[in-house]
Amino acid sequence: MYLADQRIVVQARPSSQQDVGFEVVMLGHCGGEADLQQLSSEALAEISALGLVKEVEIIRQCIAKNKVPEEKNLRYLYHIPLPVLSVDDFQAIFPKYKQWSAAYKSQLAGEHYWLAKAVADFFNENENMVTGAKKLWIIRVDEQEGRAGFLPETICDFNHISDLKGLHLALLPPAAGLIAMPDLERLQIPQMLSDVPRVRLKNPAPAFLPCSEKQPADDGHRERRNSSELPDNSEPWKTHKIISNIVDSIHRYRPDMQCLWTLSLEYQRGLGRPSLSLTDLSSLQTFRDGMYVPSLHRMQFLFPYLRRNNQLYSSCGLIAGRIATQTIQKGAWRSIAGTLLSESGLPYPEVDHRQVAQLRETYGIGVLVRKAEGMYLDDERLASVYKPKFGQALNDSSAQRSGEFVRFMGFVHRQLKRLGESFLFSLDPLDPRPQLLLEQFFNRLHELGALRGRVAEQAYSIRQIPTAENTLLYEIEIAPSFPVDRIRLSFSHQGDINSSVVKCDGF
Repeated sequence: MYLADQRIVVQARPSSQQDVGFEVVMLGHCGGEADLQQLSSEALAEISALGLVKEVEIIRQCIAKNKVPEEKNLRYLYHIPLPVLSVDDFQAIFPKYKQWSAAYKSQLAGEHYWLAKAVADFFNENENMVTGAKKLWIIRVDEQEGRAGFLPETICDFNHISDLKGLHLALLPPAAGLIAMPDLERLQIPQMLSDVPRVRLKNPAPAFLPCSEKQPADDGHRERRNSSELPDNSEPWKTHKIISNIVDSIHRYRPDMQCLWTLSLEYQRGLGRPSLSLTDLSSLQTFRDGMYVPSLHRMQFLFPYLRRNNQLYSSCGLIAGRIATQTIQKGAWRSIAGTLLSESGLPYPEVDHRQVAQLRETYGIGVLVRKAEGMYLDDERLASVYKPKFGQALNDSSAQRSGEFVRFMGFVHRQLKRLGESFLFSLDPLDPRPQLLLEQFFNRLHELGALRGRVAEQAYSIRQIPTAENTLLYEIEIAPSFPVDRIRLSFSHQGDINSSVVKCDGF
């Protein structure tokens, strides 16, 4: 931006980092080299705290000497989690993100990356927030790595942080509770899928022409496709492969997190336009009936996409931003279903009310619907029922299929782990501080309405269990403000290991 005859240049600087209780991780593609000078010391300290100490040291040396790193991943900041607090932070770090087009092009998604739009949608409600700030961790993926850059092998070694890529890096931020991958959704849209099917014209009747007339081969009436329009003719991954990779990684390493995922499209002859992929629905039904039922609630499925000015993009940035806002303002136990989404785009393809009910009840998909007053998420429905580990049936299965219920359990998991780390060296079983801190935490939840009961004693109970030496073990029972009976938590701290363990029955 230039002012006063280009003598003054206004350049956004990264915001100061803040401690946010609920953070989101977003993976995607972006064009151009990164401007390392825009990385603040606070941001570099947060990246280093994740375990990327060597990479941060190289970046600091390059910033001090004002030179570009030799390694490609550092020059472009590939597979480096970057904490940002605003759109300005993103634009300052990647100043040339608008000057590049995607290698994978499709007739519906076009040639634009989806990450920048998702980041803008995530922060578009900041001006309406009462208190707090939203934090987004951005992980830039090298487009040449394809889908494997997002979803590497399921098994990884967290003792070697520098070797991690894609989804495994998204599991590192300790306060993160949600993952979104807009550009991986873009890669799943078939290249030749279009809004209106191309009309096939009849070929002209063959006619004999003497060679002497030298008629040109191109008569100017045939459509000629530029060879560079759709250069990458790669087939989308099967939906079951993507779901299994995401679910396995989250369930194995970060059971307190969830992933937003928009189901893909395919052309429906009966409708005469693209619609929800029946193959995706079949794969989802197979997972619901199979071995992934206990862990399928790690994913929250969405449909459809959004479109504005004939430009298709994912809704995950908008939904993730609304969830983060709702969590900061009202708590992780509050749903965003039925709340107005401040977005000028429209759902594409639009789903009628009968299909909305079918997708919600039969498959557990959250559907974006448009009404007169604006756009809403119909319900935060999950594809699988949340089943207790030891087979205890809860009173109402509808609560076990709600996204806010899983987010609340993840929030409690993260907070208790942080609480346990705060008294890591308090090993005296007679020390009252651990129980006082636990009571203070659950009293606060009761005051905010997360736990039901007229008084706090009806909302939770904490009981210390006698154990061996150098071990603290607490059994906690809570009554959430959901139509479920009770959840039992086991909170233990052992002195012979440098960690605290939180076990939730069935979670």
